[in-house]
Amino acid sequence: MKFIFLDIDGVLNTYQEVMRDEMIRTDLVANLAAIVKRTGAKIVLTSSWRLFNNMITKIMDAFNEFDLSLYGMTQEGVSKRWLVDHGINVKPCPRYDWRQDELCYDRGAEIFYWLFTHYNHSYENFIILDDEVDDIKNYFKSEYIVQTTFKSGLTQEKVNEAVTKLEAYHE
Repeated sequence: MKFIFLDIDGVLNTYQEVMRDEMIRTDLVANLAAIVKRTGAKIVLTSSWRLFNNMITKIMDAFNEFDLSLYGMTQEGVSKRWLVDHGINVKPCPRYDWRQDELCYDRGAEIFYWLFTHYNHSYENFIILDDEVDDIKNYFKSEYIVQTTFKSGLTQEKVNEAVTKLEAYHE
């Protein structure tokens, strides 16, 4: 299977929509749909939007127009002990204070945990669509990351990059 780990802000919207209190841009969802159609990838939500039912409803409403669905969602936080036990020894993202909590809230850790617990590394390929990747690149090589910007979101150029990366074989 192929997976797209999806953030929302900066991928399916831009700062302009957020400033106007609009949530998701239809043309950017169409770009996501193009990736899914070309690759057959399943969508796993990593965005903080996953924590709020009303936000999930907005995502599903936007997805329905393009016959998209969510395959799953990452959980919030991963036990630091689990990460250490599985050989993960990375510097934490500076925006989180690891000393105050037993959980790691790095998005990269949450994606790593999802992949390990759901597929134990027996997946074909995946990409991570996100505009902020500091807490992701500690866990994954650049060939798995498609970094968008909060200024433009998921552009056609990024669609092409995503398809190329999903079609590539990674060792």
